[in-house]
Amino acid sequence: MAGGGDAALQRRTGVWWDLNTCPVPDGFDPRRVRGCIESAVHKQMGHRSKVIIYAMGNLEYISSALLEEIASSGIVLIHAPCGGNDFKNLLREWSQLNPSSPATTVMLISRNYILIFSAYWIRCFLCISKRWPACYP
Repeated sequence: MAGGGDAALQRRTGVWWDLNTCPVPDGFDPRRVRGCIESAVHKQMGHRSKVIIYAMGNLEYISSALLEEIASSGIVLIHAPCGGNDFKNLLREWSQLNPSSPATTVMLISRNYILIFSAYWIRCFLCISKRWPACYP
């Protein structure tokens, strides 16, 4: 099968979605977000990989019903009230669990342009072998 097989199972993509700056669009079914993100990742990368999606932000400001629908699709919810600092700490933990290799990709979905453009620091921390696609609204 094209794009599948054992190689696809070894590739990992960690998607970090900032719920506070990029909320689920009005009228969109939150249970479909995972499929849309996975499709965009595979299209951007040109191959399939195991996609782990972390939706983070100050979850106190998001309705519990919406959070339940997002989580029901397999997206991991992370309460991160301190924004960028929490993101950096969580990404550091993730990178330790997913050692640097050409098969590891990190994607950030955010409208926090300070966080996006300070990704240089994060890129250095994670090593050059990780791929960082430019995907932001």
